[in-house]
Amino acid sequence: MTSPDPMPPAPDLFAEAMAALHRGEPGRAAQLVGEHLRHRPRDADALNLLGTSLLLQSHVPQAIDALQAAHRLHPAHPDVLNNLGRALRLAGRLPEASAALLQALDLQPHHPFAFTHLVDVLAAQGRHRELALTAMHPRLAHVVDAHADDIAWALLNDAVWDVDLPAVLARLRAAMLGQAERRLLTLVPLVLWDDPALHRAVARQFAAQAARAAAAPAATGLAAPADAAPWPSCPAGRLRIGYLGSGFRNHVLGYLCTELLALHDRSRYEVVGYFASAPDDIGRQLRQACDRHREVAHLADDALAAQIRRDAVDILIECDGLASNTRIAVLGARPAPLQLHFLDYPGPLSMPGVDYTVVDRHVVPPGDEAHFDEAVLALPHTYHPFDTRSYRPQPASRASLGWPEGVVVYGSLSNSYKLTPEVFDGRMRIVRAVPGSVLVQVRPSAAAEATLRARWAGAGLAPERLILVDRVAHGAHLERLAQVDLCLDTFPFTSGTGAMEALWCDVPLLTLRGRCIAARNAASILATHGVPECVAHSSQDFEARAIELGQRPAQLQALRQRLAAARARSPLFDMRRFVATLERGLEAAWARQRAGMAPARIDVPP
Repeated sequence: MTSPDPMPPAPDLFAEAMAALHRGEPGRAAQLVGEHLRHRPRDADALNLLGTSLLLQSHVPQAIDALQAAHRLHPAHPDVLNNLGRALRLAGRLPEASAALLQALDLQPHHPFAFTHLVDVLAAQGRHRELALTAMHPRLAHVVDAHADDIAWALLNDAVWDVDLPAVLARLRAAMLGQAERRLLTLVPLVLWDDPALHRAVARQFAAQAARAAAAPAATGLAAPADAAPWPSCPAGRLRIGYLGSGFRNHVLGYLCTELLALHDRSRYEVVGYFASAPDDIGRQLRQACDRHREVAHLADDALAAQIRRDAVDILIECDGLASNTRIAVLGARPAPLQLHFLDYPGPLSMPGVDYTVVDRHVVPPGDEAHFDEAVLALPHTYHPFDTRSYRPQPASRASLGWPEGVVVYGSLSNSYKLTPEVFDGRMRIVRAVPGSVLVQVRPSAAAEATLRARWAGAGLAPERLILVDRVAHGAHLERLAQVDLCLDTFPFTSGTGAMEALWCDVPLLTLRGRCIAARNAASILATHGVPECVAHSSQDFEARAIELGQRPAQLQALRQRLAAARARSPLFDMRRFVATLERGLEAAWARQRAGMAPARIDVPP
């Protein structure tokens, strides 16, 4: 009697699980590695693989259990620590997550993923200062190129000024120009450098990344509309204008656009809105200002482009630019015959499908269109609209705000991330030169506040002369703004909406004019309003003018009265005139498109 064949060797379940994971089958991988662990329960690599597979299925608590078991068996395994840190971050256990990731980097400074996850964890905790200092540690020198934007943002957000900032920024600038595969934060270069060549290079990198990215739903949780059938065609002689944006809500873009949408000439245009955000109070007003609208936040870019094409939009106006949550990539599919960018990003775009960017002759004078890949449609006055139905500030006392009476109040109410050490040092010199004056500054992060107060004290200024204020609702903000004597602008990212709000409240604003759109926005607004003397030509000139106005209250009051008198006749707040001018620009661009002519600079006459 012959003996039976020997049993075949057990399959390599771990290898099969790894292969399944690489095929994108985390559920199968978890099943296979779970069977493997029945035979080898103390296999740290297998537990790590199980945790990774569970994490990819969003089974976060079970993933943490598996990864903690792997960590107990192999405490010095950087991959286990990295995966554990990622899982703890998803569970909201941020201090534990950062500790695990820092330990992974101690063990393997060149770990390909640990620093990326650490950036997310520290940013989620608001620990921007720690993020920046961690990134600048010698053992992490390799991460600067891949995370230049995150590091620069951390420096700005928490005012990390007690480092060799010029050297760090020079290194970050070089990384931004030389590393195309990093996460792009396009506002960072606008805040730090008045350099049109850099801004264009960053825009081109953003465009290249967008072209490589796969279209995916925005995952906002908003339901698809019940009826997405195309609308009837417009009557002969009317054009259908589509406005697309994710900022049509309680956001700067929303505050600017409500009156603009309502005032389009309905005998010539049908206005439709493509809303890529959930409706709030401002969003509902914007929807009411349109003839038709669609909710599109749930749509991937290709589906959104197809919908716009079915709707037979003639002119598509995209209002996000290179900002966060942008839908500008939709334009690359060419859903409308004529496509423009308008408003929310003050810089070149370099995105496929953008025929024109709407600017004005002050921010992009003739010749400067050479810094753009798209054509320029230049309005004769500022390109910033404004809702003149905005809340008018009511009389209020400084005492009600806790501010001192009878002294000059300088205001710095822009986003705190625009504040650089050079700008803040200038503020201190101005306050020091005007006895009794105070500076009202928007409150930054806790770490940045510590930096500002320490710098203020180091300059010998009394702490009560620096007044930090929290953000408030729009009406309360305007009411508070009206109590400022002179607003001091930031540079190189100057004010847009903030400048218009100041002038709406009859409060003078002093700015500095640079070379880029972001560095010229406030200058354009002031020129449109007829107060070019509020535009300085250098930082020294800026400080001298601020000091002179502070030392001469009568001159400051006369300027304020001029602003009040100008409001009724200024092109800045004449929205009917603004919309008519914009429409003339759109008609000129449409005529070129209908004639088969390539987009080229258009200067709209006054």
